[in-house]
Amino acid sequence: MKFETLRNSLANLLAGVLPILIVIFTTPYVVNTLGAEYYGLLTLITAIIGYFAIIDLNFTAGSLKYVAEFHSAGETSKRDQTMTAGFLLYLMIGLVGCVLIFSLADWLVTEVFAVPAAAHELAASTLRLAAFGFLLGQMQCYFISIPQALRRYDQSALFESVFGMLAPLANVAVLWLGGGLYEIVLVRVVVSIVNLIALAWLIRTLLPDARPVRPTRGVLAPLASFSGFSYLNRLATLAYVQGDTLIIGALVGMSALTYYAVPFMLANRIYGLSFRMSSVLLPAASSLAATHQHDHMQDLYLYSARYVFFINCVLTLLLVSAAHEILLYWISPEMAAAGSLILVLIALGNLLDSLTNAPSLVNDALGKPKITGLFAISRAVLGLSLVFALVSWFGVLGAAVGQLTVSIIVPTAFLIYVHGRTVPVKLRAFLQVIVVPCLPIVLALVLFAVFRYNAPAFSMLQTAGLIGVELIAAALYGWFFIARPSDIAALMKRWRMARLAKGNA
Repeated sequence: MKFETLRNSLANLLAGVLPILIVIFTTPYVVNTLGAEYYGLLTLITAIIGYFAIIDLNFTAGSLKYVAEFHSAGETSKRDQTMTAGFLLYLMIGLVGCVLIFSLADWLVTEVFAVPAAAHELAASTLRLAAFGFLLGQMQCYFISIPQALRRYDQSALFESVFGMLAPLANVAVLWLGGGLYEIVLVRVVVSIVNLIALAWLIRTLLPDARPVRPTRGVLAPLASFSGFSYLNRLATLAYVQGDTLIIGALVGMSALTYYAVPFMLANRIYGLSFRMSSVLLPAASSLAATHQHDHMQDLYLYSARYVFFINCVLTLLLVSAAHEILLYWISPEMAAAGSLILVLIALGNLLDSLTNAPSLVNDALGKPKITGLFAISRAVLGLSLVFALVSWFGVLGAAVGQLTVSIIVPTAFLIYVHGRTVPVKLRAFLQVIVVPCLPIVLALVLFAVFRYNAPAFSMLQTAGLIGVELIAAALYGWFFIARPSDIAALMKRWRMARLAKGNA
């Protein structure tokens, strides 16, 4: 299970990295070829489709847990009931959203959003086409959760990576061949159809014995309860993240919003990749709980969280030590001047938040999503209230201060509450195994935050040298002080066995 989880973590990470890199490299061509107006339309249509996803009840969370649990316990009938319920629900959600978007397309384009009159017809027809993409996207969202529930992240990651790269590359191909906005969305719909067919084939390959089974109340009730509280968590997160944007836009202005949004987006993308490594704990812990392997689950929880937190500490060190230079050479001097402190504060807040990732996943795997849901709601209410007050007094910097403040209060309360209650590990063990070994790195990044604030900027070469030295030092520290000797020995043994098998082939 340990090496399977490591493999799944790395596969899930790579599935997110490659598409992001492709998007970064292709976006300039797409923007310049489409033009500002039509790229804005594409962004608007994508946003509308994304907003309608609020009707997604997050049934994938419950399905991920219970498919993993029932499959590990050999309860194939309950597993198939869960999969059938999920398929029918996401088909219904997709159809409802598709009909709403299709029906409201003209009204949204002409009455709600400031779309130029000359582009009304094109925008409406493209949005109606994108409505079918919403249906396909909902089905994809559910289908991809099935191999993840079976702990086959190597397979789900392969599909996510391939189709995640195919979409932006298809945009470039369409524009190169002379197409435009409508054709880009049309190709996206076609790619989604192919993706859906491929995922259906994968599920059939992994579960050849799976059959549609009418869900019973005994399966639906816990599934609905779990997914409902997970949905609460998701809604709270969306409200909190979007609330910052609305508050800044209303109280400060668009320029200030940009100086906040860019560092926020950068930090979220980076720590989002790290979270992909942690997310494999949910099906793994569910399977171990179903087979009563609690000792293995505790060991997996503590040491996977230890390694991920170490990685997050290193990422935070890089962001904090070179915040000004990153924004300077990536965006502009103005962005560096206004946004570097914001990036530092948001990075520190994300680091503290990351401590809750593993306990939240194990808590949910053990069937207690109500706890994470209520803490998420509490965070949203406290966070929005605090950010509103601080933005009113201190401007855009107040939002970052509010983020960091809430990231100190709520995660601390959450960690104290769940350990020894819903998570079967004492808080003292959590701190000793996960937090204490990383304290020297935390001290280093705090010192960087203090002494590099308002310091002269490094050259690009100096910045690269600093990051290189930090990475080497972090690798050595991780090898000697973070990695367990038993884990290193086991990895080396598997590596030697793999080389031997390759040599004999």
